[in-house]
Amino acid sequence: MSDTNFSDYDYDLDADEIAALAFEQTQRKCPYCGAPTRTRRARDIYHNQNARGKLLVCSRFPVCDSYVGIHANGAPKGTLADKPLRRARMTAHAAFDPLWQSERMSRSEAYAWLAKALGLPPERTHIGLFTTEQCAAVVQACALWDFA
Repeated sequence: MSDTNFSDYDYDLDADEIAALAFEQTQRKCPYCGAPTRTRRARDIYHNQNARGKLLVCSRFPVCDSYVGIHANGAPKGTLADKPLRRARMTAHAAFDPLWQSERMSRSEAYAWLAKALGLPPERTHIGLFTTEQCAAVVQACALWDFA
């Protein structure tokens, strides 16, 4: 798998486009309970004074435990996620990030490979937009990657 040529797959992740997709999907309503969302300081949610940044959080938090990080421009980094989905996304990143962190390919090339591996359009290939099932597919696809 490591000899795949990505030169014909010109895709560069754009944080603003990803954030727009996430905003479109969340529509500022919690996908779990339908309540409106609110912007909160990360340190208030994580109960850690060193936590930086802001989160988009379900207004029913902590009863409804869904939230997502926010970019500096105020756009969400993905869709709201409950605890199981946040764990699945962290696991997916743990499997996927070494592909581009190994410097055998760029981050853009790694996401292009992932889009092809999952059969998704590049603009929808961002772990912050994925479901639990898609995160499991990321882990499975990455397990097949040859680092040798």
